[in-house]
Amino acid sequence: MKLGNRIASLASSLSFKRKMIVLMMVILISIVVLIEVVIYNVSIPLQMNAALNENTQEVGYISERLDMVISNYDWFMNALTMDDVLQSILKKPYTNRLDEQLLNFDLEQRLISNSILATDKIENIFIYDTQKYRASVLHSHDFDNVYLELDTQRYNSEGNIHWKVEGSKLYIHRAIRDHKSLKIIGYMTVSVQISYLDEIINTAIKRYTLIVNENGQLMLQNQAVSVSGVNFKEVLAKETALQGKSGIIDIVPLGQAMMVTKVSQFSLWKTISIVPLSQVASETRLIGKWIVGIGIVGVLAGSLITWISFLHLMRPLGELTRAMKLVDQENFNLRVNIRQNDEFGRLGRSFNRMMDKIDYLISEVYLKELSRKEAEYKALKAQINPHFIYNTLETIRYLAEFDERDKVEMITISLGRLLKASIDHKSDMITVRDELVYIDAYLKIQNTRFADKVDVKVFVEGGIYGHLIPRFILQPLVENAFIHGLENKIGKGDLLIKGWAEGGMIHFRIQDNGIGMDEKTLSELFNPDRTEKEKKIGAGTGFLNVHNRIKMLYGDPYGLNVQSSPNIGTIVEVQLPIQPELGGNFHV
Repeated sequence: MKLGNRIASLASSLSFKRKMIVLMMVILISIVVLIEVVIYNVSIPLQMNAALNENTQEVGYISERLDMVISNYDWFMNALTMDDVLQSILKKPYTNRLDEQLLNFDLEQRLISNSILATDKIENIFIYDTQKYRASVLHSHDFDNVYLELDTQRYNSEGNIHWKVEGSKLYIHRAIRDHKSLKIIGYMTVSVQISYLDEIINTAIKRYTLIVNENGQLMLQNQAVSVSGVNFKEVLAKETALQGKSGIIDIVPLGQAMMVTKVSQFSLWKTISIVPLSQVASETRLIGKWIVGIGIVGVLAGSLITWISFLHLMRPLGELTRAMKLVDQENFNLRVNIRQNDEFGRLGRSFNRMMDKIDYLISEVYLKELSRKEAEYKALKAQINPHFIYNTLETIRYLAEFDERDKVEMITISLGRLLKASIDHKSDMITVRDELVYIDAYLKIQNTRFADKVDVKVFVEGGIYGHLIPRFILQPLVENAFIHGLENKIGKGDLLIKGWAEGGMIHFRIQDNGIGMDEKTLSELFNPDRTEKEKKIGAGTGFLNVHNRIKMLYGDPYGLNVQSSPNIGTIVEVQLPIQPELGGNFHV
């Protein structure tokens, strides 16, 4: 019920255009799903039966070819072991080493002559008497040295042919019986490269083929089995469970697979073929994937056509919707351009008339507020200059009392520079470089007054010298550090002026170790009524004025941050946005 309600709520929230697109997509997807169901429930079973028949025929063909090869090797072994000349040489006694070597040479020559027509099918031939190794015909030197010694355990005591796989070679062992007395007079081993037989079983890439002898030993397997890591014992167990019949099995790592078994009538060897079902139906699944792909393209194309059609039909309504969203974001200068004479056209013209009225009312209120803030800003800026002049004139008066003419001249020049800058109204914004020049002029005045009482250090990053900041934004803070922090300090004072850029803002720090402020004074520092309460000129008004100027120019994220402790000092931090650079360098 909850899920149904959610679906209904979602459907009701969709626009008409999106509902039609969703409907089109549902119809197309349903058609594609129906086609896929038919493919997987009809086509794949038919292909499975066809693959089973084909696999059964192929396994029968492999078994027949294998019988032919085994019978040829049996005939070859019979021809060698039953040869009268070879048996007579093998039975001849010898009394010394020379006689043995001559007889062995004859054996080797006889083996060569009898096997000359089969050199492309065999590698090496080893012959032994009943006691030891006698001779060999080596077409390949890649063999195990154990075959240079007789081991009767390799051979069937009844004289039957015994096949054995060792590494990459297939060995055929047989005892040599006297064709008259039937007594064992020797033994013979022939090695064959497995690659010769691989051609028989490597008939298909997708088929996993194994050859098992009558004793359940693995004789051959194609390359696909070797690479896949199929376990032979598991294959043998699955084949036993099927009792030699064809069927579907689960085997690691192939998953579900089709198994077909054929027993050779001549050698009794089993040919086991395994074909993964994923490969049997791969072509049908590929067709299904193509249909899915075509269906997806059809869904997208249908959606696109539907979208374009409705976009054209519903364009006026969409334009009005976008306009209303922008109006919600306080964009009141927006107008719509709907030239139709239907309901949408009349709605658009009504919207434009409403926006004209709103824009007029907002503009009127905005201009009044802008005029008020500009007047307030100029008043704040004007409060700084008289306060600075007053403190500077007090310093000049103090020096004049002691007839310090040179110092008075230097202070007067510095004061003149500051006054000239203060009455320059070309721009309210100056570079950090120019503000440092004003501070430098002010410091000359104060250093003259305080002599060596205050140690001033200025560290400003060269990269911010060309950035713009409000005029006289730092000088009042430096002045407050002197007048309200260092002037009444007993002993030597320190003043640090530091500037740097970080996080998209310009930071300034004015730090002194003067008398500081208590918590009450600090809490009242930015109180807007402080200037009315304080009768003493300059008692904290510099902080408030500078702070208010920054807030009016840049907004709440910027301004002053003041930390102070009594008898420890005061730290004033200023945060300003980065303005475009003018270039150049300045060193203080």
